[in-house]
Amino acid sequence: MSILRMTIFIVLLVSILASPISYQIIEQPKYIGVWPTYKYNFKHVGYVNIREIIGNNTYRFYAFDLLWKTHSELCVASSPAIGDINNDGYKEVVYSSCDGNLYVVNGSNGEVLWKYPTGGMFADPTIYDVDGDGYYDILTVGASGNLYCLNYDGSEKWVINDRMFSGSPAVGDVDGDDDVEVVMGSNDGYVYVINRNGTVEAKIYVGDMPATTPSLSDIDGDGIDEIIIVEGTYLHVIDYSVNEEKYVVYSLDLGSYLVPPPVLYDVNNDGSDDAVIVSKDAHVFIVDLLNGGIIGETKLNATDTFASPSIGNVDDDPEPEIVVGTMDGLYILNMSLNVKKYFPDLQTYQSSPIIADIDGDGKNEIIFGLHTGEFVIVNATKPSGFFREVEWLYSTDAPIMASPAISDVDNDGLPEILIGSRDYNMYCFKGLLVENQIITATTTTTTTTSVSTSPSNTTTTTTTANTTTTTAPPPPLTTGSQTNTTKKIELPTGTGRFKPIINWGLVIPALIVAIIVVLIVYYKTR
Repeated sequence: MSILRMTIFIVLLVSILASPISYQIIEQPKYIGVWPTYKYNFKHVGYVNIREIIGNNTYRFYAFDLLWKTHSELCVASSPAIGDINNDGYKEVVYSSCDGNLYVVNGSNGEVLWKYPTGGMFADPTIYDVDGDGYYDILTVGASGNLYCLNYDGSEKWVINDRMFSGSPAVGDVDGDDDVEVVMGSNDGYVYVINRNGTVEAKIYVGDMPATTPSLSDIDGDGIDEIIIVEGTYLHVIDYSVNEEKYVVYSLDLGSYLVPPPVLYDVNNDGSDDAVIVSKDAHVFIVDLLNGGIIGETKLNATDTFASPSIGNVDDDPEPEIVVGTMDGLYILNMSLNVKKYFPDLQTYQSSPIIADIDGDGKNEIIFGLHTGEFVIVNATKPSGFFREVEWLYSTDAPIMASPAISDVDNDGLPEILIGSRDYNMYCFKGLLVENQIITATTTTTTTTSVSTSPSNTTTTTTTANTTTTTAPPPPLTTGSQTNTTKKIELPTGTGRFKPIINWGLVIPALIVAIIVVLIVYYKTR
């Protein structure tokens, strides 16, 4: 009986020691540094406040250098999506190649983690936690028009393979059910609304031409996103939240074949986003989406335009500009569509520009790729001609058709730039610090930070705090309190999952002691 009691006591003791005595929080995907889709968000403005990428760190780059490049079997014409898709604390870069594979690579060194055969060539992927499981899902279109939703490890979550999807997926709550839907355009002239499980909720006809890469915004102020998409010469506004079979609010014929996606920005300051769109024959249109009328139109002195415009403050005045890339050069327009500046040497094909203060000098730069194969960072305040406006240039061996992305992919607290080229490579460029120093805000109880994130202003940050100067690598980020004046992109939320941590340092000795005690008691009672 004493042996039985002793054994029960030891088993209980070992069970207590072996039980999880602490928990490690596995965070949901982070906001900081995530680049979820083509041109950063589903309004496709193309401007990013660098504070959303690196937090409150300040820095100053004097140049850039190649951090890594990853080679595929054929061209890279896809714009990357970036985020910590497997929740390991490090970011991954997701993109498509003309070799028919979706690539997921390590953001720190470019190592290929896995690839998935979709057959897709130019599809820009989107990462988003569609089903709320705490991991980013990867949404991408294959060559045959299939829509894939992949898990973080490359396994299929769901696939829709009987449609003709095209373009980049958009994700948002478009029906007001407090859950997200995936919105897709297609080559058959339909717009599809798909729920988190991969079930098609609606198939909305808009026309006979391909409809690709929708944009999302709450146009009418009801708290629910409308769908704005171009198809042929038409701009369509769709309200899927109405209880009617006909969801198309209106269709506006602009008379020229339009380049997707429409860029959504409040041009006339009425509190509702308008659409800025270019056509393939270099027309620029501004449409009042709320009322359905054209409020601006101009024809650039250019032949072909295949890149979506971007909006941000790129010069010394306080107002935003519209940046349009064409095969005949780069145009900078004011909101009245007057040309403020023209750079004839900067000829682009499909590389839509990104606007950001990438070098930390307090002024936004224009970042994109040229049809001649150069990746450029442009200062629009400099004189035009002979590349004097180019602050930094890197030559690839083929035309650049993709739009760049920005993220801190190596966790050093500084932004990197990623862009693909038709020379089969995805490139990652790292900034070179002036005197190799980074200034990190040290948060105190008196810290107050005000950050302007509107494209109409350059980033202005006011911080009351102590600062320390540290040589690279920098200390961990301290984000402080932040006031954001723009509507946040809908990224996954949650409190995280819990992973038990077994205290093996106590469990192993306890097991050894238990065995010894049992043996001693056994032999003494014989």
